[in-house]
Amino acid sequence: PFEFVKGKMLLEHGIAEVKPIDATFADGKLAASVKVDFSQPGGTRRIQVGCNLASASAAKLTSILKAKTEEIQGDVDLHGEITAQGNSADEIKRTIQGSATLKIENGLLKRFSTLSKTFSLLNVSQLLKFKLPDLVTEGMPFNKITGNFNIINGVIHTNNLYLDSDAVNVSIIGSYNPSRNYVDTTIGLKPLQTIDKVVSSI
Repeated sequence: PFEFVKGKMLLEHGIAEVKPIDATFADGKLAASVKVDFSQPGGTRRIQVGCNLASASAAKLTSILKAKTEEIQGDVDLHGEITAQGNSADEIKRTIQGSATLKIENGLLKRFSTLSKTFSLLNVSQLLKFKLPDLVTEGMPFNKITGNFNIINGVIHTNNLYLDSDAVNVSIIGSYNPSRNYVDTTIGLKPLQTIDKVVSSI
């Protein structure tokens, strides 16, 4: 879904290029480019995409991406460049290579299954009765989420995904395979409310 799109298309020697593309997408401004090499046979056909998305709605993006269990609110800035090859959606997903940077500001996380499971594992009597955020009912407001991503053969890798909030800071290193819906990460948490209350008690 989009609200407005404008672009210029060039087709030459079997290569189609749309550049620049200006669009209004998920309440944000999108600048993008797409290049497809139709001169190659289907299995080796190369696709290149670059995009710069500013001030988009995280809620609308997660809805578009069919993320039914997770809810994110906030303002999204995303910059990325990817390449892929293939003749079907599955081939393209398996061969994606590229990089991206992400920033989401002034938002809310709710029903986020991976973090909810992590919090439950670290429960330890709710960290000595100083409760961690409830991501199922209330959600967790956050100041900023930032991260850089490398995409290798369709698998997304990060070594600096960081969530900054007043309740808890979270750092994540690891990978996500969308085709298998498989997450392999190391997560570090610093529950700030707990630290503040312990220091106050002392």
